[in-house]
Amino acid sequence: MLRKLSPCGIFIACGAEPVLPELPGITYNRIVTAERVLCGQVKLKGRVVVVGPGMTGLETAEMLVLSGCRVALVEMQETVGSGIYHAVIEDILAKLEKYPLMVYLKHQLIAIQPEGLLLSDLDTGDKRMLAADSIVLALGVHPRQSVVDTIVRSFPQLPVVAIGDARKSGRILEATQDAHGRSVVFKEDI
Repeated sequence: MLRKLSPCGIFIACGAEPVLPELPGITYNRIVTAERVLCGQVKLKGRVVVVGPGMTGLETAEMLVLSGCRVALVEMQETVGSGIYHAVIEDILAKLEKYPLMVYLKHQLIAIQPEGLLLSDLDTGDKRMLAADSIVLALGVHPRQSVVDTIVRSFPQLPVVAIGDARKSGRILEATQDAHGRSVVFKEDI
């Protein structure tokens, strides 16, 4: 399709895909990505654990509690929402505090088992089983490198530039700054 357009250059804005860690049990069918929940592709019920409560994870948790799920959050850091602007994190946490959330800070997901998640307390090393009907992974995203590589290989004679999350995963502020700061000159075929 791109060849038919006879481009003089290509910007690749194919976005990113969710990070899925290589862990024992990661293939269980109870695991979904935050993206699928937020896009309405899956409807969850019962006990749901959100692993990675950054902005995406917190938005997902809010959506889940509003739909009646009992939600627990698992975070490796000392606080949820690390790196989120202060006013934004205060707003979403104020909405979530109305619900009986369980929050496991400084805990690492080490395996997924039929009955739930196996966590490790990062301070003590103690293991804890956390029961869950569904597990939502909100562990960030990484560029869709295979798409970028395919296009670059297919058009070696053209300037090809990956932009946004296709170049480097980030937040909307960084993506906007990246787009504004890049200047690429394509030769016009006259």
